[in-house]
Amino acid sequence: MLKRFNSLQFINLDLFKSHDESEITSEGLKKLGKSLKRLIFLQSFHMKIYGHSNLIDKDFEIFNKGLKSCNSLQSLSLNFANCRKITGECFRNLCQTLQRPTNLQFLDLNFSSSRMGDQGLEILSRGIQRLTGLKSIKLILYECGFTDKGLDILSEVLKTLCSLRSIEMNFKWSSLTDEGLRNLGKSLKQLSRLQVINLNFFYTGNGITSQGVQAFITNLKEKIALFPKISVDYGYPDDDDF
Repeated sequence: MLKRFNSLQFINLDLFKSHDESEITSEGLKKLGKSLKRLIFLQSFHMKIYGHSNLIDKDFEIFNKGLKSCNSLQSLSLNFANCRKITGECFRNLCQTLQRPTNLQFLDLNFSSSRMGDQGLEILSRGIQRLTGLKSIKLILYECGFTDKGLDILSEVLKTLCSLRSIEMNFKWSSLTDEGLRNLGKSLKQLSRLQVINLNFFYTGNGITSQGVQAFITNLKEKIALFPKISVDYGYPDDDDF
């Protein structure tokens, strides 16, 4: 159906699955990918398919190839939360997609409760590295099996994105520690245009402590003085956000 509207600039698909609805099939996702190939003027693509847990890595190959043709994209939001069969391999094609839209300014990815792991986060980070004009990034990746290893790679990439103004990350229920958070703070400190930081590390196996959060804040103390929009939720309800 989308191929009839080749001049489309904005698409917002909300395919939230309730208990009485059928699953999106791999064939349906492939058809969507083929339709996207024609939308060369598309500037904003937002898609939510939360709850369709039958999808696997291979199902996203044609979809990602179609999205790769959208060279005019400025805003990309993909919510594939609760697709529990997705692994790190899914992000190889996605990263090839991210290399094409050189004007991309806003990136919002939600792959929560997937089997992404450190491998997937590393692959995704390499793809993000090419988005030098990115102004806002939102990564909702809780319950994905991350450790400090994956976060360190992401941190090294983030510090190269000099145009970033806003960053939001939700890594709840991950195996992170103070060391990973400390390294993240060192990287974010190098982003002179950063104005908004919103981090959620709730329930990280008690690996992040108040000392780790304080070290993170110390690295960013100059930014905190200039921009008060900094929030760190690390799972201790008796402590306030900094």
